Amino acid sequence: MFAACLIILEQIFLYVPLMLGAYLSFSLMKVPNLSIEVSFVSGAIMASKVLALTQNMGIVVSLLCACIASLIGGAFVGIVMGLLVTHAKLPHLLASILTIGLFYGVNLFMLGGANISLTPFENPLSVFALPAHPELITLGLISLVIFILCFLLCKTQLGVSFAIYGNNPSFFDFYNISRTYIMSLGLLITSMLSGLSGYLVAQSSSFVDINAGTGISLFCLTALILGKSLIPTKKNIAIFVPIGGLVIYCVIQQVLLKVGFNLKYFTMLQSIIVLVLLMIKYRRRTVQELTSDHLGV
Repeated sequence: MFAACLIILEQIFLYVPLMLGAYLSFSLMKVPNLSIEVSFVSGAIMASKVLALTQNMGIVVSLLCACIASLIGGAFVGIVMGLLVTHAKLPHLLASILTIGLFYGVNLFMLGGANISLTPFENPLSVFALPAHPELITLGLISLVIFILCFLLCKTQLGVSFAIYGNNPSFFDFYNISRTYIMSLGLLITSMLSGLSGYLVAQSSSFVDINAGTGISLFCLTALILGKSLIPTKKNIAIFVPIGGLVIYCVIQQVLLKVGFNLKYFTMLQSIIVLVLLMIKYRRRTVQELTSDHLGV
């Protein structure tokens, strides 16, 4: 039982940055930023390139450089996504789809194939190694730092502006505040956090795969909806909702694995869970509420 809890905890730590980024985009800003699927891969690829250059610099330096590189890799996706929305004047959903198509080719070119192995490089996540779970402590520290930074961000004027953008983007026009700046910065932070999680997952799996980001958007939506539906939401602890949803999601996945459920059908199960929860939660909503909230999270 204890071993299973450690496995769940390690899985949670891998996706904490991704979930916090998805919370910022999907829940606060109400932006369907599906490009997190390619920023997830871009971060892993960029980190893998840096790992090859920092092997002789020490494991701590290698870890820091890889994490920074993954943030930068994700940032490129966020910048392109923002430019498509702000300069090309494309809707968020269409911009996301085009960004996915564009960076799939870019990532494939950078990767040089469908996947690459990270086993030739020393694993930086094992810097604080435990006997049975060498990556657990490092992953926990990274997740804790990211959570604290996001918690503090939500308490700043910028964090409040992200929430205002999700409720009424026109609000900023009355105060001569650039909504373009708010939106672009939100997309940038979301993509950077997704890129960091992409590297953590790739390093834990010991390989980078071009299709690693497939289904990430559904994963994030499922966890967010689980958190929002099953965890009491209060204004001052709202940031705990995505973490709680992630915990519930990982527990469900491990329980299904233990009982012999074929995880090939887990994507279908995710969709069913989302559908049922949304039908229960939103069946009494008015037409106006339904048209103002396209994501339901």
